[in-house]
Amino acid sequence: MKILLIFPFCQNPHYPIYLPSENLGLAYIAAYLRKNGLSVDILDANMHEWTSKKIITEVDITQYSFCGIGVSSHLLLNETLKISKEIKSINPACHMTIGGHFATFQAQRILENGLNIDSVVMRDGEKTMLDLIKNLSWTKNLENILGLCFRDKSGNIKINNSRPLIQELDSLPWPARDTLLYLKEMSHSWPTQISSSRGCYGSCTYCDMSNFYRRSWRARSAKDVVDEIEYLNKEYGSRVFRFSDDEFIGPKPRGPKRAREIALEILKRNLAVELMIDARAQAIDRELFSLLKDAGVIDCLVGVESGVDRILKLYNKGMTTKDNLKAIQVLKDLGISLNLAFIMIDPRMTFEELKANYHFLKKNDIVTSYSLKTWLWPLHGTTLIKQLKLQGLVVKDKLEQIEYRFIDSDVEKIFNVIKKIKNYCYPLEREIFICMKHGFLSEDDLKKEINDEKKLWIEIFETILNNPEWDNYESLKIKVKCQIDNVRKKCLKQKEDEK
Repeated sequence: MKILLIFPFCQNPHYPIYLPSENLGLAYIAAYLRKNGLSVDILDANMHEWTSKKIITEVDITQYSFCGIGVSSHLLLNETLKISKEIKSINPACHMTIGGHFATFQAQRILENGLNIDSVVMRDGEKTMLDLIKNLSWTKNLENILGLCFRDKSGNIKINNSRPLIQELDSLPWPARDTLLYLKEMSHSWPTQISSSRGCYGSCTYCDMSNFYRRSWRARSAKDVVDEIEYLNKEYGSRVFRFSDDEFIGPKPRGPKRAREIALEILKRNLAVELMIDARAQAIDRELFSLLKDAGVIDCLVGVESGVDRILKLYNKGMTTKDNLKAIQVLKDLGISLNLAFIMIDPRMTFEELKANYHFLKKNDIVTSYSLKTWLWPLHGTTLIKQLKLQGLVVKDKLEQIEYRFIDSDVEKIFNVIKKIKNYCYPLEREIFICMKHGFLSEDDLKKEINDEKKLWIEIFETILNNPEWDNYESLKIKVKCQIDNVRKKCLKQKEDEK
């Protein structure tokens, strides 16, 4: 049996662009299946920017009898449905399965709507995928496969019992690096992805991690993690690593202890690497992060989320704005870059709280263009949806996404304006993204263009805060076009200089 694993292309102006970095979820499954003697190919359509039509023209689908698609987000659903339809039209006998966070929480509804999808692998995918493939090859009886939702021969949808989460992550083979080789060959500058843990010990209302991983945090040993870093450094020349962990540090006492062990092991081996991590604000301890900085940590994503304490309570962050500022100050003092996660607009906030959100960012000099164009995304599998429904704010509960109404009419006006502005600014974002992806601009020019985009968003945001009725989109389009033209001119000049 030959297997194809696909990550779909995602292009959505209302959401951050998926970078062409590796999808470790598929990479782990590929490695696990290969360890068990199966032939597996990985196709990262997002990395290649291939739509469903392009996949069919570039790949011989008839050679595969099993296809798995990663559907971590609702934004990937429509493209997934298109891919499955295209594949089934050419190879109807191919078993189509999907997995990921969104797929797990909406398994039954997806199978009801996606008639070309045969099954859904829920939560940790490695063992369930192997059991599924073996059963398709031998007995074709899927009813006893833990962690699987499927459509039987009569068309009935069945949800099997859950599979226990994999506790010993060191027992898993390191992820397959097919796509890393491609990135290196294309000279992309993206950090190499690495996973050292799964899950998060927090219970933020807007995050689906706690339900997906049943609020557990499981970690690889420090030695296993650093062994992989050293291997990737030697074999692929990887120097900058982005930890895909939902929370790198982990709960006390074992989490900080392991983080310290990783740092010490890197220093012991004299590995010249740079590391990018995610951490909850309460995990940012000065002594620990000083050691992590010595080991190579240059960037930390922190879910600050709001500059309003009432909103932080709604999110069940377990932190106040003062606590967040203390953590941010530690990073600043140590020279570790803050990668800010923030939710600017919430349907439950007042207009004054929206302004307070912005002033919190401005006062503390942590404004980013991304922070100004974010709003609350109710993800399936979160307690947030229950909160919104109890308040009567949910307008539509659709498979693709939840639509809500606002309590404050001025906040709603700002929200609608921001959505329109994002559409108009999207071509500029794409232009900068393409330059970043292909190295069309020097580092200094790229920083300038990103900063100019930020200045444009600050100007716009301050204008609409003062006037929620603002609708001067023509002047905005002219400014965006001017910056796009400027970016393209710089790209052409750099190409000429390189000749």
